[in-house]
Amino acid sequence: MAGQAGFLYETKIHKALKKQDLVPSGFTPAGSDANAPDAMFIYGGKDNKLEIKLDLKADYGQGTLSYDPKKKKWGLGGAKTAAAEEMRGLLSAVGIEKFVNTQWGKKGVPNKGNIPSKSFTKDMVTSDYARFKDAFLPINSSALWDYYATKKTYYIQIGGYGLYYMKSNPANLPIPQFNPKLRIRIRVKRGGSNPMDNYRFTTALQVTTKPPKSSYDLDKDVLFLKADFATK
Repeated sequence: MAGQAGFLYETKIHKALKKQDLVPSGFTPAGSDANAPDAMFIYGGKDNKLEIKLDLKADYGQGTLSYDPKKKKWGLGGAKTAAAEEMRGLLSAVGIEKFVNTQWGKKGVPNKGNIPSKSFTKDMVTSDYARFKDAFLPINSSALWDYYATKKTYYIQIGGYGLYYMKSNPANLPIPQFNPKLRIRIRVKRGGSNPMDNYRFTTALQVTTKPPKSSYDLDKDVLFLKADFATK
């Protein structure tokens, strides 16, 4: 399972940092808490938040879409958490609502969210999947940087590629900026086999190009974080 593998990878990086006393006192990994950082590291006496991804195939943030039958249009939905609000901010900034309504606006009213669960049929599920197909909106890397900057997270570790900075590099580490091509995917995403209507309409931020590998990789060595690059 991709989710479990990602969690294990986050734990691995956290333990490697903690073993070298590079984790702020009292910090524990986010786990499933989208409002907390995956990890933190200390450099130059200062704490830094860290996003961790198992690989480039991982989703770099997800959102929820909802249909308003009165307005006959799609909009942004989801929880009222800080993380969800931040994602809605990113999606609004790149024009996802206009894109969704262009792609799905003429496909009719979705069954999911408008038909009671007890009245749902297999044909209704099939209809939603047939009408609301995957679509992709290319976006700039700066949208990803801005999204994580709202969380005060400026560093990202990617399995197989290493450590990068995003919007800024406050620790002034000798690492490259994470600057790949990105896209937002809209799709129907199932949450489980039961109940029959256990699916939702979602967005996912995805990487579409491979960045140059970083010279520093927390997967291989964390001791470089004890070096004083500022004096070199």
